[in-house]
Amino acid sequence: MSHSNTAFHQLLRPISRHEFQSLASKHHRGQKLRSATRWDQFTAMAMAQLSGRQSLRDIETNLLAQQDKLYHLGAKPIARSTLARINEKQPAELSKEGRLIYGGGVTYGAREPKKIESMIVPNMLKTFPQLKGTKVDFAWTGNFLLTLMRLPQFGRIGKNMYYAQGYSGHGLTCTHLAGKVLSEVIQGDSQRFDVFAGLPQYPFPGGRTFRVPFTAMGAFYYNLRDKLGF
Repeated sequence: MSHSNTAFHQLLRPISRHEFQSLASKHHRGQKLRSATRWDQFTAMAMAQLSGRQSLRDIETNLLAQQDKLYHLGAKPIARSTLARINEKQPAELSKEGRLIYGGGVTYGAREPKKIESMIVPNMLKTFPQLKGTKVDFAWTGNFLLTLMRLPQFGRIGKNMYYAQGYSGHGLTCTHLAGKVLSEVIQGDSQRFDVFAGLPQYPFPGGRTFRVPFTAMGAFYYNLRDKLGF
């Protein structure tokens, strides 16, 4: 099959590389990237998500095996150490009013933590130790729909009802593509919709009783693997 007909190419086709690079340069924070570009990072993580990779080592191995697909997209494989560095979170922004907005943290099972500050403030002080003792005016949480493969679910109910859901925390990015794909299928062009709707979707193991603890255990396991470097 030609690379131009793969699901990965279908996913990236609507994205203008020139516009992407322009926005990446405009909004870049932190140290200058030397051995990789934001486009390299984006295509690497998109391929990792689409293929269900679970750790940095797994991602690195898959990228090396798929070099030809990255080459045709103008990207290249990224070393595990580089990928870890450029994927470091930058969780702080300033609002128009001059307030520091700091985010991060996740819990499983759609249960909100009893004290949001107890999750956020310790991490904030690691980034901004000078803020120790500063009062937190507002703190909030939100739920998102998580899928096992971290891929959105596209589907059809009956003949004329379509849906897209499960953006796994990446809704600001994925909903733009999902809206375009849904509008295309409503107008009679189902090519890209069928690509996404045909991707396999699996339930979380453990059923209603054990899926939350199993998910938390799995997340802890792979997080530990990344920290230990294997």
